[in-house]
Amino acid sequence: MPKTILIVEDEAPIREALQNLFEKEGYSLLTASEGDAAVRIALEKHPDLILLDLIMPKLHGLEILRQLRNDTWGKDVAVFVLSNMDDKSMQRKAAELGVLDYYVKTNISLDEVINNVKNHFAQDRVK
Repeated sequence: MPKTILIVEDEAPIREALQNLFEKEGYSLLTASEGDAAVRIALEKHPDLILLDLIMPKLHGLEILRQLRNDTWGKDVAVFVLSNMDDKSMQRKAAELGVLDYYVKTNISLDEVINNVKNHFAQDRVK
């Protein structure tokens, strides 16, 4: 059964590019373009991993994380941040909320993101 990834991204071109690339790799995809929808979808569908933008309409990414971490399932879900915010304090706050990695969009290619997700799932299988 393919792993499911929730892409939380308000910029349609980025969201669609990620969705297309991950689908080509055989993953099942869910998407959200607003923060409140992201929380609802995550808690209903329980994806295996969440790619999370921080600057989101209706609910900031850190608040999405806080709400997920307060849930029995959500406290352990794998989250990678993919944001334009190259801010050390934001990265620290995200780390405190248990994100696995924090990527700045301008500093990483989509191929690198996909490879890091694949590596995460490969390590997860080994455990």
